[in-house]
Amino acid sequence: MEKNSRPITAFIVGAGAVEGAWGPILEVLQPYHDFPLTPDGANAFLARLVYLLRWWSTCKSENAPSELIKHKRLLIEIRNSICRALKKAEQKGRIKVRPEFEDIVLKNVFHQSSRIMLVTTNWDNVIGKALKRLLSTPKNKFECRPLHIHGSTKTPNVMYLPTEMTIEPYRTREEEQIIGKLHGAIWRGLEGCHRSVVYGLSISPLDAELGQILACGWDNPVIKEIEIIAPDHDVIAHRVNLLLTRKRNIAVKGYNPSNLKEYTDYSVIRHSS
Repeated sequence: MEKNSRPITAFIVGAGAVEGAWGPILEVLQPYHDFPLTPDGANAFLARLVYLLRWWSTCKSENAPSELIKHKRLLIEIRNSICRALKKAEQKGRIKVRPEFEDIVLKNVFHQSSRIMLVTTNWDNVIGKALKRLLSTPKNKFECRPLHIHGSTKTPNVMYLPTEMTIEPYRTREEEQIIGKLHGAIWRGLEGCHRSVVYGLSISPLDAELGQILACGWDNPVIKEIEIIAPDHDVIAHRVNLLLTRKRNIAVKGYNPSNLKEYTDYSVIRHSS
């Protein structure tokens, strides 16, 4: 098969693709707690902070303005601290791609694609750098421009926390526009992709905006299949099928990262040929 006849693949990656991804974040958030914090606990803590920011932004009580200032300061403090911690961890190699990353890229992404669109929910830059190192050769310098759907360490002011959306009452108009343009670019990019490989991403129900972006991007006439690579691919496949259009059949396959030769077929057959 000629390279230009192969499809365009969206490589959609989450924290499950990175070893130690939660370590730096837990280190930042641990001082706010008096018992050991888990990744699930960190998500709960950050989601509650988002709730309180929304509450104090719209509340009419007398102490609302001072509470909003206090919580916005906390938000800025946490985002900046997380960025510094992730950058440091990345520089020291404390966070890195998982051992199966190379196999997944070469077998499930690169060799079946003419072009790769990288979308990541991670704040760090581990995946983008690893992908570029893996696919660049002396004869071919692979260009990798990761689309950080939840923001990155380079842009702490627009980093997404759990349950956040583009439009929040505590954001500035400029921040909303930056995020909206990025999400629009991802949405439009997905519309041209024939395949998607979802690796290490749970597509959590708490991130409804991510689900909506994927649903809109996947609602296109060219997409043929979605591959999910994660230990709990059954749960994620169900969430993927909830986002897919009923207009056409789209193959949904689940792989365990430790075994890329076998897959489970989760496709919903909506139209017979």
